[in-house]
Amino acid sequence: MSKTRKKYDPIDLANLKTFPMTHRRHMVELSAQAKLSDKEASTAEFLESLPDFLGVQQLKQLAHVIADAHNNDRPVVFAMGAHIIKVGCSPIIIDLMRRGIVRGIVFNGAGGIHDFEMAHEGRTSEEVGANLRDGRFGMTTEAADMMAAAA
Repeated sequence: MSKTRKKYDPIDLANLKTFPMTHRRHMVELSAQAKLSDKEASTAEFLESLPDFLGVQQLKQLAHVIADAHNNDRPVVFAMGAHIIKVGCSPIIIDLMRRGIVRGIVFNGAGGIHDFEMAHEGRTSEEVGANLRDGRFGMTTEAADMMAAAA
């Protein structure tokens, strides 16, 4: 055993007890599972097909808030980090902009970088840890030059 590793006592299993599943509160039931929607389904129909708990409830609520704002001619502005671009969701955001639903977008610096890299190179993201160690993180020439020229 290395000097830095601490030795732990084994777990005491003497008080461990099992019990029937019928005595446990369950958070998810079969009846709550997603229902497959038709491949031609509208977005609203697709959202209704999803199970109504946890993150899906938040997604449905967000969809309703965005729809209400748009239907009442109020601007919808997205303020977001870079991951939405990094994980490939740009086409969804672009579609919402083209439809006039999203009227503005505010990004952090990484959002602009990922957007530029996808538009310029068709690829983005880097190994953060490895590039931080050798001073190369975020240091591509094209992004810096083009964004400085645009500014």
